[in-house]
Amino acid sequence: MLHSILNAPVNLYFDKTPLSRVLNIFSKDLNQLEIQMAYHMGAFLGIIYQLASIGFVACMAHYYLLVLIPFMTILCIDLVLKSVPAVIETAKLLRATNSPIFGHVLESLVGSSTIRVYGRQEEFINESKFLLNSNIKAVQMQQAVQAWFCIRVNMLSIILMAILSSACVLLRQDVSEEEQESISLSGLDDSKPVIEPILLSLILSYVLTIQSTLVWLLKYYVQIESNMINAERCMNIANVIQENSIANKSNL
Repeated sequence: MLHSILNAPVNLYFDKTPLSRVLNIFSKDLNQLEIQMAYHMGAFLGIIYQLASIGFVACMAHYYLLVLIPFMTILCIDLVLKSVPAVIETAKLLRATNSPIFGHVLESLVGSSTIRVYGRQEEFINESKFLLNSNIKAVQMQQAVQAWFCIRVNMLSIILMAILSSACVLLRQDVSEEEQESISLSGLDDSKPVIEPILLSLILSYVLTIQSTLVWLLKYYVQIESNMINAERCMNIANVIQENSIANKSNL
């Protein structure tokens, strides 16, 4: 990226691209890729392992609880496919409204003496308010999309918790009756511990964490998709037209 910027032509790139946009890419976008992206990826994989452990324990108790997994997977995929495009577009809009603010302040600081001489302070203030309002609207839209996403994820996780909790309670009653019949027929000691209710109680304790786990899983996935916008911007600046290529074309 630095090599591309240093070799970029002045008339074809710097005269058309605000300096604030270049600074934003080299500061915020790179920070998102180098720091935030690694954190989100690690947290996303950790939550996947946690959900896999819950499914493994459920399979150990009663394998037909796996019937819920395809339905929940389909619902989660459908929710992500509906929300991710909106999150990406609002993230692009937010980044597009950030750069003009920095550019306006930077240019105004450089030309502050000229602004005072011609008495254009009010115009500067009005332009700053307009840019800030545009950025605030983009933030509001991004927060609204995230709120819509979180509400539906919470509804989905609550439904899953209710189904699994009800299944644990019902299966515990069925398993205890069958175990008591087998114990009475075999003549074994009634004090023998029953394993199945223990597994079901373990599942019930895990079920209480599904809501927060599922919410954070999908939120981290959306954050990863949103961070890919930063990667796209960095790749675009790495593919800027170079002075050497222009010279070669002119020689040809």
